[in-house]
Amino acid sequence: DGCVYFYGTSASLGWSSGTAFRTYPPLIFGPGIVSLQLTETEDRVELIVVASDGSFGVYTIIPETRLQYKGSVMQPMTHMVLSSNREIPLPRLARIQITESGRLLMILTLDAASSRSDDGRAHMSRGSSSSPSVGPGGSLQAFVYDIPMEAWLRVSDSRFLLSDFYSTMASKGSPTGKRVLAKLDHAVRSGSGASSIKPSRRGRVANDAASSIYSHAELGTVLVSRAHCEDRMACAIALGSVSEFKHWLLMYVRTLARAVNETQLRMLVDLLLGGKSTVQGPTFWWMSAAPTILNLDKRNLLKSVVIPEMSKNRSLQRLTNELSLEVEQMMES
Repeated sequence: DGCVYFYGTSASLGWSSGTAFRTYPPLIFGPGIVSLQLTETEDRVELIVVASDGSFGVYTIIPETRLQYKGSVMQPMTHMVLSSNREIPLPRLARIQITESGRLLMILTLDAASSRSDDGRAHMSRGSSSSPSVGPGGSLQAFVYDIPMEAWLRVSDSRFLLSDFYSTMASKGSPTGKRVLAKLDHAVRSGSGASSIKPSRRGRVANDAASSIYSHAELGTVLVSRAHCEDRMACAIALGSVSEFKHWLLMYVRTLARAVNETQLRMLVDLLLGGKSTVQGPTFWWMSAAPTILNLDKRNLLKSVVIPEMSKNRSLQRLTNELSLEVEQMMES
């Protein structure tokens, strides 16, 4: 009936006392509740409530009862249906939780097993025993809620199947640490249905020897790989994952160097050297004059990541020497 009841128990014995009492008036959330998640830490208890109309709220229960923020899960659900280009039901809520970094994470799953005919009846796909296509994003997609924007960010899906760095297996080159993105990608890719994009059969360059990755560069795959790296860097910044931003920056430079894209490499160096804008914060790091991004020194990133990777391609030797000299002069000044 849309109500949530709270009960307490013995302060000394806890729930082992075998008894409880009602501690708060029934909270009325309106429509029927489809999901309740309780997150407990040493000094804080948080509650996530998702109602049948798609609305959600994140509440603090302890130390005091109050609303943190609220919104709706309908936007990403509708987005998944629209991107599938098929008449299919809304996706199901597979998981919603507060992450270790305090962000609201949601994973949605799209039922690809059936679609609807003109008479409204559900029917199974024919002619294939494999999962039918559910659009470019796949059947499982992950979203993180941006509180200031009051909007969902899509942080993991199957749109980059053609990328050299996309794999359904855990990558040996994945960064160490918390690996927030890597965990999301692994969960989404391993449980996702077929995407309408067909994966490349070429070997992945993420784990190839550096000496062999510059031998050829197919334009289409390079463009997708570049977009994939840019997307992962943006998501790493949004999630505050330092190690993964550094990892995907390396993959980005590797892709640009492999394609001998001097224009894009020059722009990347210019961005890391810092602009003249007064914009602050990691979200618009390419405009910010701040010397760091996610507490990583931009010039050190140039010296330890960008220039060493560029130097592996002899075609970029002149540009590498030029940029290396420029960075050294700036660091000495």
